Amino acid sequence: MTRIFRSSLRSRLLLLVLLALLPALVLILVTAWEQRQLAATEAQESALRVARVAASNLERLIEGARSLLIGIAQAPAVQPGNARACGALFSDLRKRFPIYVNLTEATLAGDITCSAQPLRNPVNVSDQPYFLRARATHDFVVSGYVVEPVTGRPALILAWPALGPTGEVRSVLFASLDLGGIHSLAERAHLPVSSTFIVTDASGVVLARYPESERWVGQPMPEQAIAQATRGQQTEGRATVEGFGITRLFAFTQVGGLPPADRLHMAVGISREEAFTEADRTLVRNLLSLGLVGMVALGMAATIGHILIIR
Repeated sequence: MTRIFRSSLRSRLLLLVLLALLPALVLILVTAWEQRQLAATEAQESALRVARVAASNLERLIEGARSLLIGIAQAPAVQPGNARACGALFSDLRKRFPIYVNLTEATLAGDITCSAQPLRNPVNVSDQPYFLRARATHDFVVSGYVVEPVTGRPALILAWPALGPTGEVRSVLFASLDLGGIHSLAERAHLPVSSTFIVTDASGVVLARYPESERWVGQPMPEQAIAQATRGQQTEGRATVEGFGITRLFAFTQVGGLPPADRLHMAVGISREEAFTEADRTLVRNLLSLGLVGMVALGMAATIGHILIIR
């Protein structure tokens, strides 16, 4: 009977020590949850900053192409009847600005009459939406994802209508932006491991993606949650998306200065596992510390209990 009583006292003493450690465990878990929430917010803020910088850089590229086309439209070589001089001018400009796949000019009927790249066969773009819109609106147009008609390479075609003396459209000029130049925006962002960078047009088709750009260019954006948010006309936003076995914290924004029909979107996703690395490391460290303290406390309680109570 005495032995049972002594054993009960020892068990109660050890249980008391464990109960004393419980608030510390709860505090560690709550702190870890708060650190994870903060890490998620910081990761999405970081992703949004990267997306904004990339969108600003692409906006400058597009504005540069617009200025180039406006200048070209006034050049004597681009006036009617100067096809040879026009081709030489476009070829020289493309060498100076290799970010363009091609520079071309089309008649009102859509026939390409001037090209920086050699024309091996007649090319007509009269059925292309970017040509029709530029001719109809008398304004600058961004195509979205297309295949450049002369070279057959994927591109983002920027169109500008060249006007005659009385304000009528006499031809349409095109600057075809190399999608590889857009992809390089992601490479310069120095994103963390397992992150992704996506540029899409107004219809949600991928213009550039990092990594695996070649696999996804010209395909619908696989992250449907982001695609739906951008098509919903949200200027900026955040979302948590799971895909391809990785959960990512996304932030997205738009390229400024473009109408809804031409709108381009930037989305940057950071792996949640990567974002939570420091918070998880702190949690493991705190749990190990608590475990060590608990073992020492239990050992001391067992020893002191044996000396002061049982003996």
